[in-house]
Amino acid sequence: MKELTFKERFLIAQSNIKKIEKDGKNPHFKSNYTTLPHALEQILPQLQDNKLIYRTELQEDKLITIIEDVLSDACFKTEIKLINTTDMQKMGSAITYAQRYGLLSIMGLASGIDDDGNEASIKSDVINNQIDVKNTTDYKKIIEDDKIKKQFGELVKDNKALFSEDELIIYRNYIIDNNIDKMKNTIVEIQTRIMKG
Repeated sequence: MKELTFKERFLIAQSNIKKIEKDGKNPHFKSNYTTLPHALEQILPQLQDNKLIYRTELQEDKLITIIEDVLSDACFKTEIKLINTTDMQKMGSAITYAQRYGLLSIMGLASGIDDDGNEASIKSDVINNQIDVKNTTDYKKIIEDDKIKKQFGELVKDNKALFSEDELIIYRNYIIDNNIDKMKNTIVEIQTRIMKG
């Protein structure tokens, strides 16, 4: 029997992960979020069953999340810049957040990370001068990209009957590759197709 490719096994792992509940609460911003231990508990078994490894690396001012194939040199990576790390406590918080965000993002589950508390957090931190204003554009882009991924995923899921198997594979690869531009363009195409019936 032919061995499945890295992307095929990643897709199986991703497909087997049900919606991850938000088990943590942020009383400061009155929002819910998925904690890192809870996310790992749901995701790691699926990766391991498909011969995939999850790990992170710290490189200068960024945390890199990596999903590696045990059977080849193939991998997926995502990078998150660490900011507001002027002391060890703040650095620890930034690393934990980046680990959580990186893992859920690379698995296509980033919309489950937080409610709108992220955006509120950015605004509050800018007001309190805890984050350099120049860096807030990074967070705003992450939040906007998340909204696009969520809209794209829901459109595809809710209208599966409209697509061929080949199209569904292509759409899943957009999510795996984190191709926001393709998702944005495809959202318009899908909405047009829905309107035409």
